[in-house]
Amino acid sequence: MKKKKQITKTQYMENNAKVLNFAARLIVCAFLLGVIIYSLPL
Repeated sequence: MKKKKQITKTQYMENNAKVLNFAARLIVCAFLLGVIIYSLPL
């Protein structure tokens, strides 16, 4: 088995930023959907 290449700190931070960005977008989309559904006349 090959030894895994160690991830540099900058790469790790960039990966983290990508994941956080994605999560933030999901939360915003879910929130907007909730508002739209909630504001629909039932």
